[in-house]
Amino acid sequence: MKIKAIIFGMMGVVYDSTPYTWKARNQYLARYWVTIPPEEVLGLLGHPFTYQLEVINKKYNLSLKYDEFSQETRKIQMELMKDSLRPVEGLPEFLADLQKNQIKTAIASFNLRKFIEEDLAVMGLRNAFDVIT
Repeated sequence: MKIKAIIFGMMGVVYDSTPYTWKARNQYLARYWVTIPPEEVLGLLGHPFTYQLEVINKKYNLSLKYDEFSQETRKIQMELMKDSLRPVEGLPEFLADLQKNQIKTAIASFNLRKFIEEDLAVMGLRNAFDVIT
């Protein structure tokens, strides 16, 4: 049986943006005199953004709105990542080998497609995947 395609996740597979995400969120939350400590971040990882925002609002008595918080923290995150975001070691070479062997590649993620495409572009990998979903 020949492999025809490989589906990748984003976080920890293609790259790890978690430190950038939480640094950006904490920079934004500093406006409200709030900092999410690392042990609380660990409890939020893997949950949808809507859940994370609900927990933050409840715990810190805030009323942050999804769209504003998402957009503003994303701007901060992109600034933090622009010169330092890197793919997992060996991934570009692996993707080149897959392409050479005509094996299709895809990304499946709960992240917004727009954000995935931006991150891939920063890493020079935007054209390395056949499908993003």
